Amino acid sequence: MGDNQIVLTFADKETADYVRIVCKRKGTTLEQYIIGNFEWDDQLFCLSDLNEGQKITVEICEGCDFIEKCPDAVVS
Repeated sequence: MGDNQIVLTFADKETADYVRIVCKRKGTTLEQYIIGNFEWDDQLFCLSDLNEGQKITVEICEGCDFIEKCPDAVVS
């Protein structure tokens, strides 16, 4: 696999089959389906347009729900 590929695993065969059929009937690819259905409203502030080009700071990370897991988190 190349560096820009991910492995996608579905919870069960029925879900995988459903997504495959939806993509086929809509004439779209799996990549387009995923991007089109991504929860963009849930985007993290550190990735949002409001923070574009800025370094991640303690203020940005403060209160983030993912600070315990994020390898990029800045803590004081």
